[in-house]
Amino acid sequence: MELYTKRLLLRSLRPEDWRQVQCLFQDFSDSSLAIYDAPLPCDDAGSEALTRVFAESGLFFSVFEKGSDTMAGYVCFHREESVYDLGYLFHRNFQGKGYALEACNELLDYMEQQGICHFSAHTAMENAASFRLLNRLGFELRSIRPHAFHADENGEPILFHSGKFLLEL
Repeated sequence: MELYTKRLLLRSLRPEDWRQVQCLFQDFSDSSLAIYDAPLPCDDAGSEALTRVFAESGLFFSVFEKGSDTMAGYVCFHREESVYDLGYLFHRNFQGKGYALEACNELLDYMEQQGICHFSAHTAMENAASFRLLNRLGFELRSIRPHAFHADENGEPILFHSGKFLLEL
């Protein structure tokens, strides 16, 4: 599957994309936002294996600037009964350009054309950019709860506020 926007190519993620996905994982793992998400594998075997799982789901989409071979990021969905949970990861070199908004809008339209109308998303309330993106996409904040993916040097959970957002098309 391939979709085009004004500036982007979106296509189904492929197992052979694993090196570029690994680059996204490494970039994210080095960012201050990494504490708000589950750890991602940065080694070759882990990155390749997880990319294969992602690709086989059929719900992960690579995002490229038109004319570029470098993956800017990906947008994905995780099915939870009749609700599809939206996720995204963009390399920091491609953030702040509106690519996530453009790609998510296109993929939400595509999913709606497939008869899928119920979406959720989760983000750390401390992640202002992600919070703004979800609002611009039309998602509504429904709940906030404490959450942790990582522990500090004493083994104590690093808590943050996780927001659950919903969108009905």
